Amino acid sequence: MKKTTSTIILLLFICFSALGQRFEFSINAGVNSTFVPDFNNAIFIANDGLNIPGLILIGNSITIFPAATKSKTSPKTGYLIQLEIHKKMRDRINLSLSCGVNSIKYNYETIINLEGTPYIKLDKSSDNYGNPSLFYINIKPLIVSFELSQNKWEIATGPSFNVLILSKNTKNVIVYKDEMIERVYFEQTADFSNFLYGFHLKTSYRILKNSNIFASYQYYFNSVYGTKINSYKTGKECKPNIFELGIGYSFLKN
Repeated sequence: MKKTTSTIILLLFICFSALGQRFEFSINAGVNSTFVPDFNNAIFIANDGLNIPGLILIGNSITIFPAATKSKTSPKTGYLIQLEIHKKMRDRINLSLSCGVNSIKYNYETIINLEGTPYIKLDKSSDNYGNPSLFYINIKPLIVSFELSQNKWEIATGPSFNVLILSKNTKNVIVYKDEMIERVYFEQTADFSNFLYGFHLKTSYRILKNSNIFASYQYYFNSVYGTKINSYKTGKECKPNIFELGIGYSFLKN
C-alpha cells in the first residue's frame, strides 16, 4: 500500500507540473490537536502475578481477572509538515494536492475500580501508558479551493488519507512490590489502523506576498484502532477529529 500510494502521489505531482503555466509549490508547517472519543476498554489483570517471573505475557498469568471499563481521552499537541502544489484553473478556483507528515497524539485515562482487584489509575501508574504517538504520511490527492478575496483569503476542501509509518504505545502496566512483580494489567485494544480515510476543510489568509496563515479541520471515518477488533469491541469508537494551525510559504511560482 505504501509503495502504491507513493507512486500515485508522484504521478499526480508530475501531471500537475506538466500542465504548464500558473502553478506554484508551497511548504506548510504547524501544530495540531487530536480529539478522539472516549472508548470502551477491556483489561485483563494478572491479580496473582506471573508463573515465570519477568515473562510479561498474558498466558503466563497465574490467574486472570477480566475488567471492562471506559477510557476517557484528552487532546494532545502534535505537528505537521506538508509539501503542496497548486494549479490555478479559473479566476478564483484552484486545484492542488499535498503530501507530508502528520504527528498525531492523544492521552487517555483508564481507571480500574472493581471488586476483587485494587483501585488504580493505569495512566498514573506508568509514564508510558495512555499517551500514544502516531506518525502518518498524510495525503490530500485533490484539494479544491475558492478565493473569497483575490489572492488573499481562500477556503478549501477535499479527501484526506493517512498512512501509518510509526506508532509508539504501551499496553501493559506492571505494578511492583518490594522490587517484585505483584500485578500486571494487559490492555486488549487492537493494533493501530494502518490507513485512515476522511475529509478536510481549510481556510487560509495571505499575510505577505509568499506567506499565509491557515486553520484546518480533518475528520476520519474509521477508528485509529484497526479493524481486527477483539470480542470486547474496544476502540471501535475512536474516529479522530484533528484541528490544525500553521503557516505556509510559496515558492517556484510560474
